[in-house]
Amino acid sequence: MLLNPAFRLLICVSILSLWLQVCAENFNRRVCRAMCRIYRIALKHHNDSASAYVGSKLDWGRFDGSYKRAERCVEATGNRTEREPELETDFGSVKLPSGPVTVKLHELCASFASRMRGIMKKAEGFKSEAESAARKAFNSLGEVITTENNLTHIARKPLGLNESTNRQTACNSHTRGSGAEAQLTVDLMCLCGPEGGTSEKACGFLIGHYWYSSCYKDVGSIWSKIHNDCLQLPLVDDASPSNIDASVEHFDQLLGAQSGTHAEVKANSSWIIGNTAEYLGSTQDGHPAMCVDYANSDGSLGEIKWITQINKTRNLLLEAEAAIGKAKKLLERMEFLLVVLEKELSGIGIFNEANFNIFLKRKDGRGFPEGELYDSSAFHPSVTTLLPFAVLLSM
Repeated sequence: MLLNPAFRLLICVSILSLWLQVCAENFNRRVCRAMCRIYRIALKHHNDSASAYVGSKLDWGRFDGSYKRAERCVEATGNRTEREPELETDFGSVKLPSGPVTVKLHELCASFASRMRGIMKKAEGFKSEAESAARKAFNSLGEVITTENNLTHIARKPLGLNESTNRQTACNSHTRGSGAEAQLTVDLMCLCGPEGGTSEKACGFLIGHYWYSSCYKDVGSIWSKIHNDCLQLPLVDDASPSNIDASVEHFDQLLGAQSGTHAEVKANSSWIIGNTAEYLGSTQDGHPAMCVDYANSDGSLGEIKWITQINKTRNLLLEAEAAIGKAKKLLERMEFLLVVLEKELSGIGIFNEANFNIFLKRKDGRGFPEGELYDSSAFHPSVTTLLPFAVLLSM
């Protein structure tokens, strides 16, 4: 039996209405998750230790360990009273010959130790740069959450809001000089805080209080619910530059995905986040809905300061990682110098005083620049067979 055309139209309208409701709810939840991810990163890491962060990226003690092994070589070869000084290396225990050869070996070990000491000094500079950048990065995370200095009560107080805060001016656009875009706490409240009654449709969890106009009494309860649910979401919240990039990109993809209308100014905005089943758009019947508008008066996207702030954190962490990367190259160079020294010391029996005199004359006893040594093919880590020591020193 064919359905009445009017009845079929009613069914289509009902299905469309249900579809719009589901889409609106899902959109709000996706936006909430994106903002919660950024909130979690900032909340979890704003008190992180810069020295601990830098220390986790590189074992800085390896510099000192390598240098001390070169120093032991200096001490062992400088002992004039011991006839055959013994030295422990990665290639086994080495008994160094006594006499003039040991004197020359002492000079050689001292030269290697001096070069390593220079490398250590450069590495200390890079470590200091990395810690300074990381310290600034973590300090800036607090400003992602709020412009207030003290985050002690963040779990139960929506920092950035007070008794005189009006919802409409807090959540609407730059046009009206609102509080939107300045603080993540405020924007999450605008997105998820019900305007009347209870709601579980906005951000996917039940909130039993509401916030309208300048009514402030239930704002603390609303924020506590938002805060706790953000913490329980299965989100990646490490403070790596790549995760910060991913979290910001996710938010940017949702920003402007749906447009809405401000009844007060009779103008559309393309920079609204948040839609609910009750309010498909930013306003309806003159009442502000659960949403945030980031538009400028000319319709362009205004600055979202907490996004700017977390991008600042990302850039500072990249600075720290760049400094650590330079230190890693220095460590590779230093450890390879040590390998060369100990490898050749372990086979010192093939040398005699004449051999040493030959290569010392070639460089007037000064050896070779560290850069030439490291950059030569003989010293590349991929080379497993080293050239004879005298040849290396003459390069």
